[in-house]
Amino acid sequence: MTRAHHTHDEESEWNKVIRGLNADLSGGLAAQLDFTATPRHSKGQLFSWTVYDYPLKQAIIDNVVKRPLKGIAQGIAEQRSDVASTRYQAYLAAGVERWKEYSEQLSPLGKKPVLFVMMNDTADADDVGDWLRKKYPSEFGAERLLIIHTDRSGEVSKRDLDVARKAAREVDDDKSPINCIVSVMMLREGWDVQGVTVIVGLRPYTSKANILPEQTVGRGLRLMFRGATGYVERVDVIGNKTFIEFVEQLEREEDIQLETFKIGEKVSIITIAPDPSKTDKDIAIPVLSPILTRKKSLAEEIAELNVTAFTCPVLPRKQDDAVAKSFRYEGYDLITLQKLIEREYTIPEPQTAEEVIGYYARRIAQDIKLPSQFSALAPKVREFLETKAFGEPVTLNEPAMIKAISSNVAQYVTVKTFVEALRKLVISELEPQLLHAGRPLSETAPFPWSRTTLAADKCIFNLVPCHNEFEKEFAQLLQKAPDVQRFAKLPEQFGFAVEYTDNAGNLRYYEPDFVVLAGDGTHYIVETKGLEDTNVANKDRAAQLWCENTTRLTGKPWAYLKVLQTAYKQLQPTQFEDLFVLAPGELFAKSSILELSAVALRHPVECKGGVLPEGGKGTVVHVYRDGEHYEVEFAEPFPCTVTLRRDDIHPG
Repeated sequence: MTRAHHTHDEESEWNKVIRGLNADLSGGLAAQLDFTATPRHSKGQLFSWTVYDYPLKQAIIDNVVKRPLKGIAQGIAEQRSDVASTRYQAYLAAGVERWKEYSEQLSPLGKKPVLFVMMNDTADADDVGDWLRKKYPSEFGAERLLIIHTDRSGEVSKRDLDVARKAAREVDDDKSPINCIVSVMMLREGWDVQGVTVIVGLRPYTSKANILPEQTVGRGLRLMFRGATGYVERVDVIGNKTFIEFVEQLEREEDIQLETFKIGEKVSIITIAPDPSKTDKDIAIPVLSPILTRKKSLAEEIAELNVTAFTCPVLPRKQDDAVAKSFRYEGYDLITLQKLIEREYTIPEPQTAEEVIGYYARRIAQDIKLPSQFSALAPKVREFLETKAFGEPVTLNEPAMIKAISSNVAQYVTVKTFVEALRKLVISELEPQLLHAGRPLSETAPFPWSRTTLAADKCIFNLVPCHNEFEKEFAQLLQKAPDVQRFAKLPEQFGFAVEYTDNAGNLRYYEPDFVVLAGDGTHYIVETKGLEDTNVANKDRAAQLWCENTTRLTGKPWAYLKVLQTAYKQLQPTQFEDLFVLAPGELFAKSSILELSAVALRHPVECKGGVLPEGGKGTVVHVYRDGEHYEVEFAEPFPCTVTLRRDDIHPG
């Protein structure tokens, strides 16, 4: 059950139904799993039956939810009145102005903000809703504002329930007219609205808190831009002193310090978008069909496995036999390996060999992410255990062997041996096809950005969105370099990615940093790197291969360039071509050049008949095995064939 913070009430209809099902079903219910964002009693204690709690603080750090900001009110005070709209008018006006600023800033991004006003009771909610409709008719008049009533327990009143649920489903839709929702703090109905950007909470000093603090800000925590890595969303919380003190209780409970803003400060959201005045700086990225794909079935490959050829240590039958004493796997002896894996690899005491075999087959299928292969794997696991694992044929159904094959070490070795054999078979290679000659970057939809930016005339976007200062420094080089025609930081919203396999054989997708059109007409896919992880080499090979295939399929030169921060700092380049002088291992991951590729000289070259000039065009007629030397034929300025190194030429 979701939103299960209601289930602690034993007299609720839900619990009555659960008890009824438990009584009616043969053997009763096996389990009841409850999920809620607020697993606490009204006084803040966690439910005693909580298995795992993912705290709001961690969700904020992980950017799973919006970041709440507290509004600091200066020169704003409650008026002396029993009428809610009069008493809290200054706070309401501040919230409306804040909402208007969000509306203006989010308009280019095609998003609609929602103002959420939380009152203490339904009478106050009605009064404030009427005041907002009359005061701001164009923004909140008629159906543009929704009032939700609740009963004393916080449940939505029956007459409002259908409307409230419909609004929650549709309020984020472009066609929804609702700009503002007014409700009471006691609202317990689940809320899944993404567009809430401003919460105004108003409580009298005498009211009792019958709601958890996280439920107050929880109305606006849902992300509006899901999956956007460069933008930190926020929800602004405005309220009178009593309400803000209530929110500060959340800070104490979660051990977090919410950021603040001064009421009156302007909202500013940086929007990255193609600039219509710079269409001459657009760059088109060719679209290729995938060259790697995951197979949906490995039944044939599994059937053809020769388990007797697997490389693995002989498994011991007993803890103290000779094999156990000499056992070594991945550098560990038997006792050490048992201690390392005992937490991860444990199964109930098996009664039959079939139980063990079935469990191993499921684990293998799970690890290679092909759960449908159980029926193909089980016979092979049996064959492995019977003929290979113990160094000689064994009878698995004997009690001693059931114990031997179900040990943690036997499980670890068996599963890992099969996974290593199968992972390389899961991914199949395909011949790439050119699906589109070039998709322009100008097709990228506008997106928000919270990190550093750079204004650049050579970039199609209004601003270059940079993830860090090194990317910004590199973009500045591209902007100033005389040998760069145009460039762009490749935004994830554009959707350009290169498939590769990681060190574990899993299919992954890599998003390069920059695309550059150099002065000689060569396009470069550029990756800037501070620290290199274990998969960087795999990404390099994938990017190089993409450039090779693109060059071959389009007839236009593409190359891959990797820029390491340490080498870049030492070099201090002033033009793009300066990057090529660094050793390939340090900075430049060069694309291989294929036979019949068009190339150009990086510098003058002497040959029989004279000197070939820098920029001279030729054709590769032979590639030497080392991949670093090429036989190149030139027709101009005179016929000549010469052997050149990789550093002498570039695609062109």
